[in-house]
Amino acid sequence: MKVGAQLMYIAGTDRYNDNTPFVEYYNARHDNGDNGIGWEMDYGVNVQIYKNLSFNGAFGYLFPQKQMSMAGGQAPAAPWQFVGLLLYTF
Repeated sequence: MKVGAQLMYIAGTDRYNDNTPFVEYYNARHDNGDNGIGWEMDYGVNVQIYKNLSFNGAFGYLFPQKQMSMAGGQAPAAPWQFVGLLLYTF
């Protein structure tokens, strides 16, 4: 069995009140979190059932921040995904 996890932060590079791209990274400003899309957590597992049969599973969850609600004017529900794969190799 193999288990893995990752945590990442996703952010935009353009501010809504300024048309200059990448300005918050050059000036080390973050506009009170307005550029944040969200934090994403991912977990994965690989289970070897038999010599030629394995199961791969993954789960991902996004905690949305302010920029996600600015895109459509309404805060979205937190998106998530579960993926499972039964793999037979020969």
